[in-house]
Amino acid sequence: AYVTDYGTGGEPGNTITVVDLEALAVVGKISLAPHTRPHGIEVASDGTLWVTTEGTAHVLQVDPASAEILQAVETGQSVTHMVAVAEEAGRVVTANIGSGTATIVDPATRSVVAHLETGAGAEGLTIHPDGRRAYVTNRSAGTLVEIDLEEAVVSRSMDVGEFPIRVKVRPGGDELLVSNANGNEVVAVDPEEWTVLRRLPVGAAPIGILITPDNKTAYVANTQDDKVTVIDLVNWAVAGEIIPGEEPDGMAWVG
Repeated sequence: AYVTDYGTGGEPGNTITVVDLEALAVVGKISLAPHTRPHGIEVASDGTLWVTTEGTAHVLQVDPASAEILQAVETGQSVTHMVAVAEEAGRVVTANIGSGTATIVDPATRSVVAHLETGAGAEGLTIHPDGRRAYVTNRSAGTLVEIDLEEAVVSRSMDVGEFPIRVKVRPGGDELLVSNANGNEVVAVDPEEWTVLRRLPVGAAPIGILITPDNKTAYVANTQDDKVTVIDLVNWAVAGEIIPGEEPDGMAWVG
């Protein structure tokens, strides 16, 4: 596993920690200097890492084997936070909280394709399995938007609730799950009909969402309740909870 070391207010981080999941031990560090405050991270199919750096407003491609930065594309946006790789479209996308934008990067040309205005507080980000669409939650605006990656435009927008902070697409692509941090709920959205299908109350300040590969269970990290809610997606009901420690947020599936 790869962990971005963001740092603290007075001491910006600039490394990625490499964790051996079988040994449950730190086995290395990757320096991103001169880039600082790494946050979003995603592993591409070729094994390279894509990382956002809030301190220096870049998206980086990193080879974890050689610990080398392969490319660094400057977004020039405020708080470049999350990153997603749309390999079929040949694009990398970031969500920029401070600018209220999404940046589309072409990794082949190592350049910015477009900065798209999505809404105030653009944060959550996911790619549809068809590889042609990205979705961004805009927490301050209370909206979810769809991005057409081929045309590099915002194609649709909808109000989804109070402080939507993360979005994930279910396997198969027929439903999106949005966590409304101030609404203490998870919202299911139909990406084709572009309508809210249902809502489910969970814990306080839900943020991170994780969906199992079998598409039957979702886990939602409730940061203020210090718990992870388990959702039965087949019956759309809360099935239990996990107490992982203080302020759970991001999660990843190890299969």
